[in-house]
Amino acid sequence: FTLGEVFMRAKNDSWPTGIINNRNFTMLGDPALTLNFPQYYAFVDSINGKATTNSSIDSIKSLSLVNVKGHVEDDLGNPLPGFTGTVAVTVFDKPSKFTTKRAPFTFFWQKNRLFNGLSEITNGRFEFSFVVPVDISYEAGGGKISLYFDNQVVDGGGCKRGIAVGGTGDIVDEKGPEVQVMMNDEKWAEGGMTGPDPLMLVKMFDDNGINTSGNGIGHELTCIFDEDDRKVIVLNEFYTAEKNNYKKGNINYNFKDLADGEHTVRVKIWDVANNSAEDMTRFVVADNAKIALGHVLNYPNPFTTFTKFIIEHNSNGASLDASIKIFTVSGKLVKSLKESFFAEGNLFCDLTWDGLDEWGESIGRGVYVYQVTLKNKENGQSISAFEKLVVLR
Repeated sequence: FTLGEVFMRAKNDSWPTGIINNRNFTMLGDPALTLNFPQYYAFVDSINGKATTNSSIDSIKSLSLVNVKGHVEDDLGNPLPGFTGTVAVTVFDKPSKFTTKRAPFTFFWQKNRLFNGLSEITNGRFEFSFVVPVDISYEAGGGKISLYFDNQVVDGGGCKRGIAVGGTGDIVDEKGPEVQVMMNDEKWAEGGMTGPDPLMLVKMFDDNGINTSGNGIGHELTCIFDEDDRKVIVLNEFYTAEKNNYKKGNINYNFKDLADGEHTVRVKIWDVANNSAEDMTRFVVADNAKIALGHVLNYPNPFTTFTKFIIEHNSNGASLDASIKIFTVSGKLVKSLKESFFAEGNLFCDLTWDGLDEWGESIGRGVYVYQVTLKNKENGQSISAFEKLVVLR
């Protein structure tokens, strides 16, 4: 149905019930629009080798390895044996009871995640595994597996409700996870420069996976900004396991409108057995309304056969032109290098020099000066810096 039809039916169907105010509401928008429902469907076939139709299917136990298999179908219920794509998986714990504060109202919300990850769909079938965190809910109710898949052309969704969650498995884990915090991209260097809206990237690994359930007190994935315990950010919902690998995962969290100057972020994570680890990084915010350069260097320096130029800037997400001109100490131009790029981070490392001049001839050993110029193609702003390099022959 279109939104207009839904609105009309809701008014007409509720009129005989005596709801006299139902004609006092008006739809604002295009009545011909339809909700963007997924076209196809995903189904869970088995959990730990037992069909989901089997009434004796095992419970999902804490600290146990769970294997799930499923398939996808079209809107007519036909299997899609030729479908290839990616399925996003979220496994929820049982619903928890919540009560509002001001006007007491009790409701159930299934929000705690036991697993969140990605899996490939091959020939219309998918499979994924995960280890259940020790922090599961012991209230009554069933868990749920939520599925969404696509192949960049069509998409689909599905879920399996009423999964029993409870009991304890036999996995023993006393080793903590590994975690690394970066800003904007994986080329990040401690103390680097960003704009006011940096993206925090957190990569982590654990042999049994990361705890994102939110059930255990003090076991959230958290970020403390500027070492201020009052500025704690809970990151559970931003975690996703890597495709086909429950042991590795990532968090992407976007900060907004940070003040200029130095800042720190400290991230603490927990594995499924509640072993913890943390990492931190420092960064300097420079307002990206005006292009700015941070560290400018080349490596190796001195060099014999080649060197790579590294340019730090504050223009993440902008289209830039980079220009490097190498001069003798007397000011004679030896070589010009140019590159246009879209900044996916705050470090540009794609320009190298083989130590040859404009005519392909080797230059003499000694000290040279180079000028780095960075220009924003969108607003025309540019900035330059000079550094030295040494050529050894």
